[in-house]
Amino acid sequence: MGDAAVDREDGGIGYGDDGSCLIGLNGLADLLGISARRVQQYAEDGVIVKAGHGQYVLRESVRRYCESLRESASGRNAPADERAEKTRLLKFQADMMELKLAEASGQFLRRDEVEMVIAEGIASARAEFMASARELKKLLDKKHGIDIELSDIIGIHHSTLVRLAEHSPELAGDDPRGLVEMAAAGESEHG
Repeated sequence: MGDAAVDREDGGIGYGDDGSCLIGLNGLADLLGISARRVQQYAEDGVIVKAGHGQYVLRESVRRYCESLRESASGRNAPADERAEKTRLLKFQADMMELKLAEASGQFLRRDEVEMVIAEGIASARAEFMASARELKKLLDKKHGIDIELSDIIGIHHSTLVRLAEHSPELAGDDPRGLVEMAAAGESEHG
């Protein structure tokens, strides 16, 4: 059943032969906020799409589950106020399920994850720049007998360093000689 087996117990995610995203029983129950037994009942009723023993088609199951919640909300014979409130609640629950599905299937990334990746990239670029500046200083001294201050080399790249620092203020705070301070030192010496 696909190139990645889905563990029924831990609710892992895998892919079927047709490329559809599959999820285990417990994972789907957790995603939907219902019991594993209730997932099985929905599968028996044809709401949730079963792909195999303990495996469910993620996207279609969540879509049908949300549709089922919406139908359930609109079909009750309760007073108008109760129906409207129940409809809002069920729509909210369905929307939340769709958001969880989008996140689980990688359709969007959480802001904190994106910020972390960007900060790591900036830190890596800064470290590489600093290493190359140190190497350039050594090379100039060794091959040409030019003894140049590291701050002079950094000053040449002042605007780049400022832009890096602006994108991640945490980085400048982590280093006693942060990017802004280094850039400012370079600017005062060169400009």
